[in-house]
Order: sequence, then C-alpha cells, then structure tokens
Amino acid sequence: YRVLGMKWGVHRGRAKEAYGKASKKLSKISTKVEKFDAKSRKMIKKADAKEYGLFGSQKKAQKYRMKAAKNNYKSAKQMRKAVKWCNQMDKAFQGTTVKRSKAQIELGKEYVKRLNTRTEVRSVLY
Repeated sequence: YRVLGMKWGVHRGRAKEAYGKASKKLSKISTKVEKFDAKSRKMIKKADAKEYGLFGSQKKAQKYRMKAAKNNYKSAKQMRKAVKWCNQMDKAFQGTTVKRSKAQIELGKEYVKRLNTRTEVRSVLY
C-alpha cells in the first residue's frame, strides 16, 4: 500500500534535462506554426492565380481562400498554444538555476523576431 503524504511520480532536481525537453517541444511547436504558415501562403498564391489568371474561376479561388483561412487559423492556434506553453515553462523554471548559453539566447531572440514579423505580415494580408 501507499505511504501517506508521499508524492508518487514526482521527480525533483532534474531541471537541466527538463529544460532540454522543453526546448525540444518548443521547436516542434514552432515547426508546426511555420508549416501552417507556408501552406497558407501557398493557398493564397493559388487563389490569386485562379482569380486573376488567364482562365480565372471565382469558385476555385474562393475554395483556395477558404483553405488558406483554415491553415491560417491552425497556425494561430499553434501560436497561442506555444505562448501558453512558454508561460507555463517560465513559471516552472522560475526557481531553478538553469544556465542558458549565448547561442541559446540568440536563438530565442531570433525566434521572437521571426514571430513578430510573421504577425505583421499576417495583419497586412488580412
């Protein structure tokens, strides 16, 4: 049987390993965001080609615009998930002494810069 007050399945003191897993998950989420953004841009390009092309079709252009909107929605959803997850990880690693290298800090700054430019482009498109 169990001992009263014992915490089952809680591992303490593994902040460095947990930080590695957390950064790996963040990169997976950012890859999904980039994938949906790329699909959205591709569908917008196809819609413009169908609408303004030589043999234009409004119906097909509308279909591609709907697909672009769907991929844009998925991208925004993944972005919200990433932001929420980052906030949770900031809370989780707040009391730990995990040191980040300069390369990791620069990578993080570059990631935030790309996110900001992506939202600016998205606001211009829609």
